[in-house]
Amino acid sequence: MVTDEEYLMKKLPYIDLSQLKFKERDFLEGIFKFWRNREVIGVFEVSNYWDLRQRKLLGVRYDSRTNVYDWDYQMRLAQRDADIINTHEYKYWRNNGIAFEIREGDYDVPNKTLASGLILTHDGEKHARRGYWGDIIVSPYIALGIECEEKSFFKKSNKVFTKTASHVAEYNVMSMFHEISRKTKYKLLDGMEKPPEKPYVPDIIELDESDDQSDADSFRIEYVDIPEPKPIFEQEYEPLPLDGVKITFLPVGSLLDICKKSKYKKLFQVVYFSNSMVHLLQPDINPMFDDKATVIIESARYMIELKLEQVTMFVDKVQGIARTAGCTSVEDIDPEKTNFVKMLFERKESST
Repeated sequence: MVTDEEYLMKKLPYIDLSQLKFKERDFLEGIFKFWRNREVIGVFEVSNYWDLRQRKLLGVRYDSRTNVYDWDYQMRLAQRDADIINTHEYKYWRNNGIAFEIREGDYDVPNKTLASGLILTHDGEKHARRGYWGDIIVSPYIALGIECEEKSFFKKSNKVFTKTASHVAEYNVMSMFHEISRKTKYKLLDGMEKPPEKPYVPDIIELDESDDQSDADSFRIEYVDIPEPKPIFEQEYEPLPLDGVKITFLPVGSLLDICKKSKYKKLFQVVYFSNSMVHLLQPDINPMFDDKATVIIESARYMIELKLEQVTMFVDKVQGIARTAGCTSVEDIDPEKTNFVKMLFERKESST
């Protein structure tokens, strides 16, 4: 009998699980089995989880939640240069948890990769619960949907964007895959528009007197094939080149341990910290940094539950943490306008 771990190693040979302990491998295999379970009903009732999270967050404001969503959008997101996110798509996501509807269809199958476990305490007893514990305020549009190199996506008509964050995100994802696969810069083809949803268009054909038809039936509608829409890419894509690529799964909370291992010494030229993990940027992890390394820290600009003065305070705090870890600023930034704080780590000659 083939385990999920063995199946993964066979299908994805560039995955390295050797650093995980047996208990962690068991947890990982349990996750894979959960993902591969074809049952839908009762396995991950994400719609119910979403609604319960909303009720707990909003409390007595739940019945007027649409107004809350509008306030968060107009007074927070839009004021922080994220107004390419359409107000309707944002409020729909806040209410239903569904984003990026790039095709017509019923989005009624839960995305089980968003499920995670949590230990909750009730009446003094601890209980393991599976649910959705991710973002229900900011939206996934922030990651890839508010900036891109193709400036035509930000054109306005009557002071309204003609595109949405979904269009921007779709372009960014396709662009990244193109550049990884082809190693050439992605360019949007001239005149390329989103293909029509239906494969047929009506062609109205008028009938002349020779056709034996009454006046009431003086025309008929025929459906004719239209040419296939011009492909977004000029040629078919090959599988992504993965030679020399290895993805290593590390134990949870392992950062302070792996920095002591010789195999990781001076290994990383670029290090990224999310705003929730910046507390791990300590002098003890410096041995993993290259002699000259770039340290990038996510700001709290789009944590819209924070006021702008709190966003500024956060940037000041993370810069102080980074300096304590041996990093220096490389550019002047506006705390209220920056998405990332970029720092430079440079090892002193006397350091080991």
